[in-house]
Amino acid sequence: MRRLVAAFEDLYRAAFPDPTERELAEDWIARLGGRQPPPQPEVLVLLAVADGDRVLGGVCAEHYRSSRCGLVTYIAVAPQHRGAGVARMLMRAAVGRLDALACDQGEPLRAIFAEAEDPSKVDATLHATASERLRILGRFGARAVDLRYVQPGLSGGGGRARHLMLLRLGSGDAPIECAIVQDYMHEFYRALGIPDAEADPDFAAMFAGTGAYLDTLALPTARFT
Repeated sequence: MRRLVAAFEDLYRAAFPDPTERELAEDWIARLGGRQPPPQPEVLVLLAVADGDRVLGGVCAEHYRSSRCGLVTYIAVAPQHRGAGVARMLMRAAVGRLDALACDQGEPLRAIFAEAEDPSKVDATLHATASERLRILGRFGARAVDLRYVQPGLSGGGGRARHLMLLRLGSGDAPIECAIVQDYMHEFYRALGIPDAEADPDFAAMFAGTGAYLDTLALPTARFT
């Protein structure tokens, strides 16, 4: 298993070169080894493997049990296997596993989230890559949550990420209850070492002036293709 995860780590590092977007692969392995209590999520690493040991791609996902939300954290496919349906298979598998974990807990998921770079907030040389990633996620039903999203620092040590969008997967163009997003973000911040999320300036700014619902927006790919 460690050898396969290491092979996927190579794909993942190439797909996510920004250190603010990366976690340490050894953290995935450690969290796969046991079930830590909330706010730490249940972690999934699903790999598409051929010939027993050739990693075509992989997806990482997290189940946040207190807020009853899922997060697809990373998906990466080897360049020579892109366009062959590997990403779609991985995404379906991740969503299915997240749903199953929630059912095991006795209640359905309230939402499944993901993150992606906002093309307007990255270097011009990365516009095409960011836009392509949004195009792919859009095919999976992703829409941007209308929120000034800030991701806390991950274990990779790159600090907070202010260039990402929070996405919701698979619920059409309907708005989402602000309470669902706030409950999830509260648990997410705590899991990343911020015990009092309400006292965090970025957390407070995200939800300042929000109403009962947040709009979900079509992904902004056209400007950068």
